Parts: sequence; structure tokens; C-alpha cells
Amino acid sequence: MRNPPVSQDLFTEICEALECCTEGLEPICAEFNVAKTSFIRSINRSDANRQRYLEAKRRQALILSDEILSICDNKQDDMVSTKDGMVGNPVAVQRDRLRTDTRKWLLARLLPKDFGDKTEGTLTINNNKSQIKWGDSTIEV
Repeated sequence: MRNPPVSQDLFTEICEALECCTEGLEPICAEFNVAKTSFIRSINRSDANRQRYLEAKRRQALILSDEILSICDNKQDDMVSTKDGMVGNPVAVQRDRLRTDTRKWLLARLLPKDFGDKTEGTLTINNNKSQIKWGDSTIEV
């Protein structure tokens, strides 16, 4: 049995919820009592829906980038008290490393131009003029 289609208003509400948090699509769809597969079909229903969803994911990625800073700046569990005094807590450090690495990996896939590992440049030579293009910048030499 196929799940019912998602209305346009509900699609917009789910996108708004998605862009305001770092949860995945499945728990957000569950909050709205919508099957994930129905929502995915709604994404593909029109170019406007695809663009709206991509914009929501882009905004969600920016929240992920802010979370990386918060995780790195949080020193709350870095030290633990033992009989020998305060010592570093390797478990907390490893957990935070995993949390930041996971977010960086997601960012590199969601916004590869902004957060990807690979930077590309080109060099063009025409009529004794050189042009170097690096990202969005162009330099004429």
C-alpha cells in the first residue's frame, strides 16, 4: 500500500523544520506523521520543491558548521577527577572528535563548494595574458 501524498503546505512545514535543526529527515517526518518515502516523492514532484528542499538542506548545513565550533569550544568534560587529581578525559575528547568529524564529512557532501576538501584552480593563457582562477576569484597576470 502506497502512503498518501504530502500536501504542499505540509511539505513547506517539513522543510522549515529541517532547516532549523540538525536531525535527519526520518525523525522530522515522524514528527509530522509523514512517511519518509512520501516526502521524498514530494521533493521530486516539481523543480520548486527540489529547490526548496535543497535550500533547507543548505541552511541545515550552516547550523552543522556552527555546531562544530560549539563542540570544539566546550571544555566541560575534558578533565576528570581521579585519586591522582585532575586528568584528561580521552573518552570525551574522542567523542567530540567523532562528532566534529561526522559534521565535517556531512558538510563536505552537502556543500562541497563551500566545505569540500578539494579546491580547484585553473590557469588560462591567451594572447600573452594569463588568468588564474581559484574558487570564485580570478586574477589576471
